[in-house]
Amino acid sequence: MYSPDIEWKDEHDSKDEYNIDPSQFDDEDEYVDALRKLWKRKYDYFNEFSSINPSNYIHEDAYGKAIDNKKNWMNKYDKDNAYKLDPSDYDCEEEYLDDLRCCWQHKYDPDTKINVCIDDYNTEEDYKESLVNNWKETYDPQHRFNGFQFERFTTAEDYLIGLNDRLDWTKKCDPEGIFSKIDPSKYDNMFQYQHILDLRKAWKKKYDPNNEHTNVDPCDYNSVEEYHRALMGQ
Repeated sequence: MYSPDIEWKDEHDSKDEYNIDPSQFDDEDEYVDALRKLWKRKYDYFNEFSSINPSNYIHEDAYGKAIDNKKNWMNKYDKDNAYKLDPSDYDCEEEYLDDLRCCWQHKYDPDTKINVCIDDYNTEEDYKESLVNNWKETYDPQHRFNGFQFERFTTAEDYLIGLNDRLDWTKKCDPEGIFSKIDPSKYDNMFQYQHILDLRKAWKKKYDPNNEHTNVDPCDYNSVEEYHRALMGQ
């Protein structure tokens, strides 16, 4: 005899994935309710999509597709869920993205000082890159300090602290600008920068003490051997 509970299983769990016996339930709704708890565990274990209620779905596929749709938004714009926005709270993708943009701006430009329109960007990376380019053009228009690891800076204020440090180093270590080709932003501290300058001074003193080779700058070479070969080639 073909009983109703077998029909329930054929419709809702034909592959016996959830190992729930439908005969233990009084009606189909109770059986599906039990399955829904397992759907939730399968598709939304960490409750990241809390506004999608499995109780609103009769079939697993429909619930899974609803979760996957919102998950695609998260993977597209906030893969690690860093901003803890639930995409299932939004009816459309653009609304979710708009709120993420607000988060990005609050993180990188909280006082809206930088002339970069957040609405022009669909990814955090592109927005940050545009901000960094703006910092460079605004505060380092000659592009002298290109060695920074810009991922270390969150805001323009962070960048300016690093930039002003390097300007201070050059005043202390190279006031006459003799070694201006050496970018102090490549170094983590003034001692490293000073060490590089001292090496170039030593090379110059050893191999060109009378400054006969003015067109051979020790700053253009990464090793004393390269510098010496350049001098010998004159």
